Amino acid sequence: MFRKGLVSALWIVFFALLVSSCGQGVVKPVAKGRLFFWKAEGISNTVYLMGSVHAADSSIYPLDPVIENAFSNSDYLVVELDPRISQTAINILVVKEGMYFGKDNLSNNIPPALYQSLDAFTKENKLSMQVLDRMKPWLVGFTLSGINMQNSGAQAASGIEYYFLDRTGETKPVIELETAEFQIKLFSRMPLTNQIQFLASQMQPPDTIKNQFSILLNLWKTGNIEDFEKFVLYPKDKWEKEFNKSLIDDRNITMTEKIMQFLKSGGTYFVIIGAAHYVGEKGIISLLEQQGIRILRY
Repeated sequence: MFRKGLVSALWIVFFALLVSSCGQGVVKPVAKGRLFFWKAEGISNTVYLMGSVHAADSSIYPLDPVIENAFSNSDYLVVELDPRISQTAINILVVKEGMYFGKDNLSNNIPPALYQSLDAFTKENKLSMQVLDRMKPWLVGFTLSGINMQNSGAQAASGIEYYFLDRTGETKPVIELETAEFQIKLFSRMPLTNQIQFLASQMQPPDTIKNQFSILLNLWKTGNIEDFEKFVLYPKDKWEKEFNKSLIDDRNITMTEKIMQFLKSGGTYFVIIGAAHYVGEKGIISLLEQQGIRILRY
């Protein structure tokens, strides 16, 4: 149960962001007729930039022919993390980073009221409190984000990454922008107070999760970047701002640097990154434009 949940959780970080920091105001999907898809032009090559929903449903398919043609004409597929990698090392790292040993446990590290709420939540969702009690708050929050994905009706296997990874075969090399260790430590190195707030933020009623996911997916499908940005990137609380800085803003900088390297090399790259990373003043598109890169949005 634990290992299977972990593998899924690595690919639904956007659900953690969705539940913890989005929906600050009511937004209505508006048909924009544009895509979460861009082209960055280097001196002698092209990098296509695909804004992904890591977990989705069948309603996002078929994709626009512009996207399909760009993928077919690309030499490399670039993803944040390839989910097909061996899980052994990841599981060892998660145990090291996310589990309590000896007499310490979750109940000793979170407020009693939150522990009681978690106990009720686990019963509603048929989880083992005994298993969760051995986990640190960030890993419990991660596990609950997996439950949120299930409650939303989304599946990682229906996400953009899996769709294209299944089509690479042996002819199109896959490049990872990050490692599983890096992504795990984004959570495990959070201050305890932020871990606790993150855990608490993931305990939402299924109807709330379904509604938020439906809004997010419709904003993506209609290309409504303006409301998508408002929905995802404007946290109110201090911990949410710190959470977004480490999970989005800081990573945007390092991923932009790698995209710049692609633009200076040969070949055509098809880059898939979570849609939230592209938008806003601190998003990848803005960072690339600040470095003089010509960007075309489809």
